[in-house]
Amino acid sequence: MCYTSSRMLKSRGRTLLTHKATPPSSKPAPSTAKFWATATIGAFPVAMILSSWYGASILGAFFTGLFASFITILLNALIERRLWMFETRWRLIFEHPEFSFRLALVSGIFLLILETGLLIFFFTSPSLDKALINLVFNRRCQQPQAGYVNLCETLETHYLLDAETE
Repeated sequence: MCYTSSRMLKSRGRTLLTHKATPPSSKPAPSTAKFWATATIGAFPVAMILSSWYGASILGAFFTGLFASFITILLNALIERRLWMFETRWRLIFEHPEFSFRLALVSGIFLLILETGLLIFFFTSPSLDKALINLVFNRRCQQPQAGYVNLCETLETHYLLDAETE
């Protein structure tokens, strides 16, 4: 099957109509590349959250997220016959000299916001400090090592007395 497109050319005041055979476009539309990029990146945290919600361990949730991202990339390769990350537009973005600086800057901003929120919650929530003390007590004081014996005795004396009075 021959695919043609018409072009109008002006040559010395005359308009010429020409036909050029063009093959069908084999590149996916930019909207599908954006969809696959979003799906690949979003599959990891969504799968991790869902699997941990259904009782998977931390390591199991991590590998479930990896598997979900891999399946998304595999589906992209099967459906589009190419991967979104090898498209020229994305390659130019990834190869840009300032990409690593921009990525580090955006990641730093998100981490700063997350840490600030955690610190505000830590300083304003009385239930969090009890939960942290309970975490330390349960983790280190079941079979205390030499460096933790005094800490465990102090936590057991004060923490258990405070817990009984509440």
